Amino acid sequence: MDYNVYDEAVKVLFSGGNPYLHLITMPGPFNYPPTVFLFISFLQNRLIFDILSALAFFISIFLLTNKKFFVSFFLFFVSLLIFFPYKFNVGMGQINNFILLFVVLAYYYNPFFLAYAISIKLTPIIFLFYYFIKKDYKKIIIVLTLCLILYAMSLIIVPFDFQKIYFLDVFWRAFGTGGKEVYYNQSLAGLLARSNTSFLFYPLTILLLFVTYIKGKKLKRERVFSAVTCLMLILNPIAWQHQFVFAIIPLILLFNLNKKLVLAAFFLLAWNFKQPDLVPKELSSHQFYGVFILWMLAIFGGKSTKLIGIIGTVGIIGVYLRFLICRGSFCF
Repeated sequence: MDYNVYDEAVKVLFSGGNPYLHLITMPGPFNYPPTVFLFISFLQNRLIFDILSALAFFISIFLLTNKKFFVSFFLFFVSLLIFFPYKFNVGMGQINNFILLFVVLAYYYNPFFLAYAISIKLTPIIFLFYYFIKKDYKKIIIVLTLCLILYAMSLIIVPFDFQKIYFLDVFWRAFGTGGKEVYYNQSLAGLLARSNTSFLFYPLTILLLFVTYIKGKKLKRERVFSAVTCLMLILNPIAWQHQFVFAIIPLILLFNLNKKLVLAAFFLLAWNFKQPDLVPKELSSHQFYGVFILWMLAIFGGKSTKLIGIIGTVGIIGVYLRFLICRGSFCF
């Protein structure tokens, strides 16, 4: 349970121990940045944590729907019933709903909230790419400056000697090559690891970033923001299913662009296989496919349906050819 990890990390820290050495509630050290203690130190009651987490998710939807209360309540209720990333978040006591709210607040109001989101978990740093595409360099400087201020504040409660262990050891463990093939990792790296084609990760990452930058310069801000949100999930080396709660951003912002594609993406994202080992590995990356559809829609708009059909056809042919090759003596 992730909430138990947060709870133990805070208790270890304030009892004089170093959570970046070892925790009982997880295999290995605490793997969040030191600045996270500026947030989780105030959430030491599970019931309050869960209530605030649900509220953060609802407010995010409320803002994304242009403050339409009944629409927001309906989407929240649907998420509560069938949207697995949200249900996984609540069940695990994960922190993603809070980060989602801060990212949405940064989009609509003030870049301070993005700095705060980054201080909790580093992955939202990709939203600086959104500002870069929109040529809003001032906000990039503001976010980075605020991150430095928050880091300086974290030194008050997390000793520098503890932080050295995080930055010199724990931080780099995220870039390891193992563990990416598990079903719960729905990122591009997970898809490629399950297909034994991990060597394609960096070329495809560069391609996706390049296409997003080139096309994004001419798009409206909600489409660029949606595309970058998708990239955060696609390009994260390990994006667990609970992190796909962020997909609510493109699901709402892109809905009027192509309702059928968005609904198809929603069902791919909402699904969860209870026995993933029994599922063909080509089908086990369903949440990746859902986010990739949303990225295509954000970038290519009306042309996305045809392009998705072409890519899907090529993918099916590739899977079939691989099956034929594996029938022989050569397989990968």
